[in-house]
Amino acid sequence: MADSEHAKQASPGARAPAAVPSAASMLTPEQEMVLRAAGSFVDQMPPPARRGLTTAAKRTSELLATAFTVDQAAVRLGVTSRGIRNRLADRTLLSMKVRNRHRLPAFQFAVDSELCGWAQVAPAFPTTAAPTSMVWFMQTSHPDLSLDGRAVSLASWLAAGKDPGRVVDMITTAFEFHAS
Repeated sequence: MADSEHAKQASPGARAPAAVPSAASMLTPEQEMVLRAAGSFVDQMPPPARRGLTTAAKRTSELLATAFTVDQAAVRLGVTSRGIRNRLADRTLLSMKVRNRHRLPAFQFAVDSELCGWAQVAPAFPTTAAPTSMVWFMQTSHPDLSLDGRAVSLASWLAAGKDPGRVVDMITTAFEFHAS
């Protein structure tokens, strides 16, 4: 049986989704012109797998799948769970709350410690910054940071023991200056 026949049998009375009108048919020519000039005009929605909301949900899911609990972070850093909670309160470690429990994104840790200079870097992120934005920013290569002649991510820069002040400056510029 063809998939479409099976779908009809599986949900009798189900209708095909209504066609979504194009954006151009709902806008005045002036509105369309302004959106095109800003590079924001989208006539048809991309397929669900390529939409921003889908990408954000996938990245959040990946972030949570690799995040540490407070107890796991304590073991990694060789401190107590209370020590981790104190660091979270001081914002020298970052977390996301999931069902009232802290989950600490893995990007801020090395194999058996935290990234060099992380206690100085973490507070530079605004409290309003989305965790997925912080991860992307920390893990994407930046032309302003290089090791052995090649651009590296902020996380790689810190892992190599380089100046955390440069990372703080980059975070401040990207998250606070551009957020206004």
